[in-house]
Amino acid sequence: MLYDISSILDKGIVVKKCRPRYGIGATIEKLKRANGVVQIFDASSIISVEHIILAYANAVLSFMERRNRSKSIGMEMMCYAALTMQIDKAIEICGAHSNDIVLFADGKDAYKSVKRLFTHISDLKEANKKAYKKLGVKSIEELAEKMALLSISD
Repeated sequence: MLYDISSILDKGIVVKKCRPRYGIGATIEKLKRANGVVQIFDASSIISVEHIILAYANAVLSFMERRNRSKSIGMEMMCYAALTMQIDKAIEICGAHSNDIVLFADGKDAYKSVKRLFTHISDLKEANKKAYKKLGVKSIEELAEKMALLSISD
């Protein structure tokens, strides 16, 4: 089944590089009360904004098609971003382990509801070359292909 993903992406997605104001654990707990889909990732594992958008689109589609393996779109995103559907491994690869994080929010309202939890907020501008190696890919196109293969594998 084909879907028009433009409606998924038209929500005013926000992707920022930042630092948690209260530490990772406290921030994760506070994010559970966010308005919308909000997820944080270790910045060392994220290649670019496109990486996050691909993970989000795949996660939303997996829920629409009822083939999701996790209980939340945020965790499903984590799995796609890490190129594994094993939740523990995805957290190990892309979970926020340091104070350098990438914040995803699925709309401006979601972002506004959590913005106060972060400092040093900036745009994610250039590709993180180390993340390519960490994920075992050489391009965004290869990353997109591997995400697509996750969608059809058991």
